[in-house]
Amino acid sequence: MKKLFDPNQPFFKFMSHWADVFLINLCFMLSCIPIVTIGPALIALYTITMRMVRGDFNQTAQDYWAAFRENLKQGILAWLLALVVGALLLLNLYYSYQWQSIDPSRPHMVMLCIAIVVLALYAAIMLFLFPTMAQFSASFGQQLQNAMLFSIINLPKTLCAGVLTVLPVWLASLSETCFTGVVVAVFAGGFVLLNYLNSHLFVAAFDAYIKRIESDN
Repeated sequence: MKKLFDPNQPFFKFMSHWADVFLINLCFMLSCIPIVTIGPALIALYTITMRMVRGDFNQTAQDYWAAFRENLKQGILAWLLALVVGALLLLNLYYSYQWQSIDPSRPHMVMLCIAIVVLALYAAIMLFLFPTMAQFSASFGQQLQNAMLFSIINLPKTLCAGVLTVLPVWLASLSETCFTGVVVAVFAGGFVLLNYLNSHLFVAAFDAYIKRIESDN
């Protein structure tokens, strides 16, 4: 009977880890409410999930808030810049599409293609920016440059991360039942799970880079 309620049993270990994941997920959602703090929230969450990928599953809400506070200023700067640049690129894409629709000439088609490529590059950099800030300590300019290089050099991983990130949105759009299921999953720990899956890709890219640097030295 004692073994049945032993906290070291796999079931109780799983429930303990899930409780931590649920709390971290809740902390992430709460810290995203002010909107401007989404940046440091993402950095903190990636800090936690990349530790999990490396085998440290003993992450708690306290660890999340510690990472959140540590990256507060730089995270807010990165997020606000991402919002402004993203809004400008979307606006540019919108007007390029409108001009091409009104006058489908070659110059307007070229401008539309350029707008799409630039927006895709921006999305790729954004996928890597916050994980990069969680992994490395550097100035914001250097972090931005590193994110761009990582996203281009690791293009297959970038594409996989993009698919994983968009997948829940696509599933939610299929039907009301799917939407409800996605919402339940999100509140049950979905943000942590999504970042954990993406973190496998980012950790592989970062560790390969770190090993290459160490071998060169």
